[in-house]
Amino acid sequence: MIRMVKVCPKCLQKNPAASDDCSRCGESIIFVNAEEEQPEAPAARPAPLNAVGKYRKCRECGHKNFVEDENEYLSHCKNPECKNPDIMKEPVEVEDTGREVTHESALCLVYRKPVKRPGPSREGETSDNQAVYEIRVPQEGAVLGKEGDLDAEFFKRFKYISSYHCRVYQKGGNWYVKDLGSRNGTYVHGSREPLEPYKECIIREGKVLRLADLELLITRGKPHAD
Repeated sequence: MIRMVKVCPKCLQKNPAASDDCSRCGESIIFVNAEEEQPEAPAARPAPLNAVGKYRKCRECGHKNFVEDENEYLSHCKNPECKNPDIMKEPVEVEDTGREVTHESALCLVYRKPVKRPGPSREGETSDNQAVYEIRVPQEGAVLGKEGDLDAEFFKRFKYISSYHCRVYQKGGNWYVKDLGSRNGTYVHGSREPLEPYKECIIREGKVLRLADLELLITRGKPHAD
Protein backbone atom coordinates (compact mmCIF):
# COMPACT_ATOMS: atom_id res chain seq x y z
CA MET A 1 0.00 0.00 0.00
CA ILE A 2 1.36 3.39 -1.02
CA ARG A 3 1.53 5.92 1.84
CA MET A 4 1.83 9.62 1.12
CA VAL A 5 3.84 11.72 3.57
CA LYS A 6 5.15 15.25 4.01
CA VAL A 7 8.84 15.42 4.98
CA CYS A 8 9.62 18.35 7.26
CA PRO A 9 12.44 20.45 5.71
CA LYS A 10 13.67 21.41 9.19
CA CYS A 11 14.00 18.10 11.07
CA LEU A 12 13.22 15.55 8.28
CA GLN A 13 10.32 14.01 10.21
CA LYS A 14 7.83 12.10 8.04
CA ASN A 15 4.28 13.38 8.62
CA PRO A 16 0.87 12.28 7.30
CA ALA A 17 0.00 13.98 4.00
CA ALA A 18 -2.89 15.92 5.61
CA SER A 19 -0.65 17.53 8.25
CA ASP A 20 -0.28 21.32 8.44
CA ASP A 21 2.50 21.27 11.09
CA CYS A 22 5.40 18.90 11.76
CA SER A 23 4.62 16.49 14.61
CA ARG A 24 8.20 16.68 15.88
CA CYS A 25 9.34 20.31 15.69
CA GLY A 26 6.10 22.21 14.98
CA GLU A 27 7.38 23.72 11.70
CA SER A 28 4.64 24.69 9.25
CA ILE A 29 4.49 22.20 6.36
CA ILE A 30 1.35 23.54 4.70
CA PHE A 31 3.25 24.28 1.49
CA VAL A 32 5.32 21.07 1.53
CA ASN A 33 4.28 18.70 -1.25
CA ALA A 34 3.24 15.20 -0.24
CA GLU A 35 5.34 12.38 -1.68
CA GLU A 36 5.36 8.61 -1.66
CA GLU A 37 7.05 7.18 1.42
CA GLN A 38 10.15 5.27 0.42
CA PRO A 39 10.89 2.09 2.38
CA GLU A 40 14.30 2.15 4.03
CA ALA A 41 16.33 -0.82 2.93
CA PRO A 42 18.51 -2.37 5.63
CA ALA A 43 22.18 -1.55 5.21
CA ALA A 44 24.26 -4.39 3.82
CA ARG A 45 26.82 -5.72 6.27
CA PRO A 46 30.08 -7.31 5.16
CA ALA A 47 30.63 -10.88 6.25
CA PRO A 48 32.47 -11.29 9.58
CA LEU A 49 36.16 -12.09 9.44
CA ASN A 50 38.90 -12.89 11.88
CA ALA A 51 41.00 -9.84 12.51
CA VAL A 52 44.20 -8.56 13.97
CA GLY A 53 43.45 -6.71 17.22
CA LYS A 54 44.87 -3.32 18.13
CA TYR A 55 45.18 -2.21 21.72
CA ARG A 56 46.81 0.21 24.13
CA LYS A 57 48.41 -1.59 27.07
CA CYS A 58 48.03 0.22 30.39
CA ARG A 59 51.37 0.68 32.14
CA GLU A 60 49.60 0.90 35.51
CA CYS A 61 47.74 -2.45 35.48
CA GLY A 62 48.80 -4.20 32.25
CA HIS A 63 45.24 -4.32 30.87
CA LYS A 64 44.95 -4.45 27.07
CA ASN A 65 42.47 -1.81 25.89
CA PHE A 66 41.35 -2.90 22.42
CA VAL A 67 40.53 -0.18 19.88
CA GLU A 68 39.14 -0.11 16.34
CA ASP A 69 42.09 1.93 15.08
CA GLU A 70 44.80 4.35 16.19
CA ASN A 71 42.37 7.29 16.26
CA GLU A 72 39.80 5.80 18.65
CA TYR A 73 39.78 7.94 21.79
CA LEU A 74 39.90 6.33 25.25
CA SER A 75 39.14 8.58 28.22
CA HIS A 76 40.72 6.05 30.62
CA CYS A 77 41.82 2.43 31.02
CA LYS A 78 38.81 0.11 30.68
CA ASN A 79 39.89 -1.90 33.74
CA PRO A 80 37.33 -0.74 36.38
CA GLU A 81 39.92 -1.17 39.13
CA CYS A 82 42.42 1.07 37.35
CA LYS A 83 40.83 3.73 35.09
CA ASN A 84 44.23 5.24 34.29
CA PRO A 85 43.41 8.62 32.62
CA ASP A 86 46.69 8.67 30.69
CA ILE A 87 45.93 5.60 28.56
CA MET A 88 46.14 7.63 25.31
CA LYS A 89 49.85 8.18 25.99
CA GLU A 90 50.47 4.46 25.42
CA PRO A 91 51.38 3.27 21.89
CA VAL A 92 48.99 1.12 19.85
CA GLU A 93 50.16 -2.50 19.71
CA VAL A 94 48.91 -5.36 17.54
CA GLU A 95 48.09 -9.02 18.14
CA ASP A 96 46.05 -11.73 16.41
CA THR A 97 42.95 -12.04 18.58
CA GLY A 98 40.88 -14.47 16.53
CA ARG A 99 37.89 -12.27 17.31
CA GLU A 100 35.27 -11.46 14.70
CA VAL A 101 34.91 -7.98 13.32
CA THR A 102 31.18 -7.35 12.92
CA HIS A 103 31.38 -3.86 11.39
CA GLU A 104 28.98 -2.52 14.03
CA SER A 105 31.03 0.56 14.88
CA ALA A 106 29.08 3.80 15.02
CA LEU A 107 30.25 7.40 15.14
CA CYS A 108 31.48 9.10 18.29
CA LEU A 109 31.63 12.88 18.75
CA VAL A 110 33.98 13.89 21.56
CA TYR A 111 33.77 17.17 23.49
CA ARG A 112 36.88 18.15 25.46
CA LYS A 113 36.87 21.04 27.90
CA PRO A 114 40.02 22.26 29.71
CA VAL A 115 39.46 22.36 33.47
CA LYS A 116 41.63 23.51 36.36
CA ARG A 117 42.96 20.76 38.60
CA PRO A 118 42.31 21.28 42.30
CA GLY A 119 45.30 22.01 44.50
CA PRO A 120 48.79 23.18 43.59
CA SER A 121 50.43 21.82 40.47
CA ARG A 122 53.27 19.38 40.93
CA GLU A 123 56.55 19.70 39.11
CA GLY A 124 56.31 18.46 35.52
CA GLU A 125 52.52 18.45 35.61
CA THR A 126 50.21 20.65 33.52
CA SER A 127 47.53 22.65 35.30
CA ASP A 128 44.96 21.72 32.66
CA ASN A 129 43.09 18.45 32.27
CA GLN A 130 40.47 17.27 29.79
CA ALA A 131 36.85 16.82 30.87
CA VAL A 132 35.43 14.54 28.16
CA TYR A 133 31.83 14.04 27.04
CA GLU A 134 31.10 11.50 24.32
CA ILE A 135 28.07 11.56 22.01
CA ARG A 136 27.58 8.18 20.36
CA VAL A 137 25.64 8.39 17.09
CA PRO A 138 23.86 5.17 16.06
CA GLN A 139 24.32 3.77 12.56
CA GLU A 140 20.91 5.05 11.47
CA GLY A 141 22.02 8.62 12.29
CA ALA A 142 20.48 11.27 14.57
CA VAL A 143 19.43 14.91 14.85
CA LEU A 144 21.66 16.96 17.16
CA GLY A 145 20.41 19.94 19.13
CA LYS A 146 18.56 21.09 22.25
CA GLU A 147 15.48 19.13 21.18
CA GLY A 148 17.31 16.50 19.11
CA ASP A 149 17.50 12.72 19.29
CA LEU A 150 20.66 12.44 21.41
CA ASP A 151 22.01 14.07 24.59
CA ALA A 152 19.57 17.00 24.49
CA GLU A 153 20.45 18.01 28.07
CA PHE A 154 24.11 18.29 27.07
CA PHE A 155 23.33 20.60 24.12
CA LYS A 156 21.12 22.80 26.32
CA ARG A 157 24.30 23.90 28.13
CA PHE A 158 25.38 25.81 25.01
CA LYS A 159 23.58 29.08 24.34
CA TYR A 160 24.04 29.22 20.57
CA ILE A 161 22.95 25.67 19.70
CA SER A 162 19.58 25.47 17.93
CA SER A 163 16.76 23.11 18.94
CA TYR A 164 17.29 21.07 15.76
CA HIS A 165 20.79 22.12 14.75
CA CYS A 166 22.00 19.46 12.32
CA ARG A 167 21.59 15.85 11.31
CA VAL A 168 24.46 13.34 11.22
CA TYR A 169 23.88 10.15 9.24
CA GLN A 170 25.57 7.35 7.30
CA LYS A 171 25.20 6.69 3.59
CA GLY A 172 27.19 4.48 1.27
CA GLY A 173 29.82 3.73 3.92
CA ASN A 174 30.50 7.42 4.64
CA TRP A 175 29.21 9.77 7.33
CA TYR A 176 27.51 13.04 6.45
CA VAL A 177 26.23 16.13 8.24
CA LYS A 178 23.35 18.34 7.11
CA ASP A 179 22.62 21.68 8.75
CA LEU A 180 18.89 22.01 9.54
CA GLY A 181 18.65 25.76 9.16
CA SER A 182 20.39 26.50 12.49
CA ARG A 183 20.66 30.10 13.65
CA ASN A 184 24.45 30.05 14.20
CA GLY A 185 25.65 27.57 11.63
CA THR A 186 27.40 24.21 11.29
CA TYR A 187 31.09 24.07 10.32
CA VAL A 188 33.30 21.17 9.25
CA HIS A 189 37.02 20.47 9.10
CA GLY A 190 38.12 23.90 10.31
CA SER A 191 36.24 25.91 7.69
CA ARG A 192 35.24 29.47 8.62
CA GLU A 193 32.24 29.32 6.31
CA PRO A 194 29.09 27.61 7.63
CA LEU A 195 27.44 24.83 5.65
CA GLU A 196 24.59 25.74 3.35
CA PRO A 197 21.36 24.71 5.14
CA TYR A 198 19.90 21.33 4.12
CA LYS A 199 22.89 20.51 1.90
CA GLU A 200 24.78 17.40 2.95
CA CYS A 201 28.54 17.41 3.54
CA ILE A 202 30.81 14.43 4.15
CA ILE A 203 32.69 14.36 7.47
CA ARG A 204 36.00 12.63 8.20
CA GLU A 205 37.35 10.81 11.23
CA GLY A 206 39.92 12.83 13.16
CA LYS A 207 38.44 16.15 12.02
CA VAL A 208 36.31 18.64 13.95
CA LEU A 209 32.57 19.19 13.60
CA ARG A 210 31.54 22.60 14.99
CA LEU A 211 27.99 23.51 15.95
CA ALA A 212 27.95 27.29 16.53
CA ASP A 213 30.80 27.58 19.10
CA LEU A 214 30.73 23.92 20.20
CA GLU A 215 33.60 21.83 18.80
CA LEU A 216 33.28 18.03 18.58
CA LEU A 217 36.09 15.68 17.52
CA ILE A 218 34.92 13.03 15.06
CA THR A 219 36.02 9.49 16.00
CA ARG A 220 34.79 5.94 15.60
CA GLY A 221 32.79 4.54 18.50
CA LYS A 222 31.05 1.42 19.72
CA PRO A 223 27.43 0.62 18.79
CA HIS A 224 24.87 2.92 20.39
CA ALA A 225 23.07 1.17 23.24
CA ASP A 226 19.30 1.08 22.95
